[in-house]
Parts: sequence; structure tokens; C-alpha cells
Amino acid sequence: MKITKFNLSIILAFLLLGNIAVFPQTTDTPYVSRQKDALKGIKDFKLAVSYVMPGTERFIKKEPLETSVRKYLIQSGLNILTKPYAPMLQNAPTIQIVLSFQTYNEDQNMIFSASVEVSESAFLVRDKESQLLVITWQKSFFGSSTIKDVSKISVLLKDYLDLLIDDWKSINIKKP
Repeated sequence: MKITKFNLSIILAFLLLGNIAVFPQTTDTPYVSRQKDALKGIKDFKLAVSYVMPGTERFIKKEPLETSVRKYLIQSGLNILTKPYAPMLQNAPTIQIVLSFQTYNEDQNMIFSASVEVSESAFLVRDKESQLLVITWQKSFFGSSTIKDVSKISVLLKDYLDLLIDDWKSINIKKP
């Protein structure tokens, strides 16, 4: 594996976090390097948090997570639409936080997965009537942890949000 700045930060996070093992999505493939191009021209986003496994919310509460992510993205310069902008919400790309936690070993340990995605509507070239929801940007990780270290996953989630923010800014904000 080629050691990149991103991979190095994940390795350092692993060493600092202790009882948490994390396996990031590889970042040095042509597909991944082209993802930021899909962010070009996006001015507004919706935000959604979803849980894949029942019981995930007992580890990280959905409402506070969504509120803190929304605040962080806005402070970072992204425009996150809310309900008063309902007409614009329909076609806006969505930043989706997808989390899944599953306990084992008598609820002492857990496996988890987390993903930060941007999805948006697209139409098939061969059939303009067929509208799909497609993921145009995604970073994800999975791993295992003790239950007491669950809060450290939020640190990793913030790092992945930073990747999205950096990619969006690099393609949409002109440098002087």
C-alpha cells in the first residue's frame, strides 16, 4: 500500500485511539481520485443521517449527531439546506452519514461501519424517464472497538467529513 498523507493520518489515529481497529477505504485508485470532480458546481446540500442496524442509536444518538454535523459543515463553508428551503431540497445532492454498530462478546465489544456519502439524482442516458439515486462521492471505514471507546468513532467521522470538505473546496473555491 502506498503511504499517503491520508493513510498516515489513519495510522496515527489508530495508534492514538488505542482499543479501536479501523480499516479505511483505499484512497489511491482512479475511481476515488475522480470522486471530487463529481462535487464540482454543487452549491447546496441536504443532510441525512441513517442507521443500518437496529440498535445503532443506543451508541450514537441520531439527532445530536445530525445537529453537530450540520453545524460543522456550515462552519466549514458548505451550504446545508433546511426545511424552509423545501423547493430547493428536492433536487439538492444529499450528504449522507450512514452508521452501523453490532455488539458481540456479551455487549463488551462491537463491530462498526461508517460512511460519508454524497448522493444525487441522475437520469439514464438511454432512458430519460428513469431517474436513479446515485452515490457520487463516498469515503467509508469499518472496524472493531470496545463499547467504552465508541465515542472515538466520532473523531474518525469528523476526519472523513474533512475529506469531503477539502474535496469540495478544492474543486469549487477559486484560489487567488
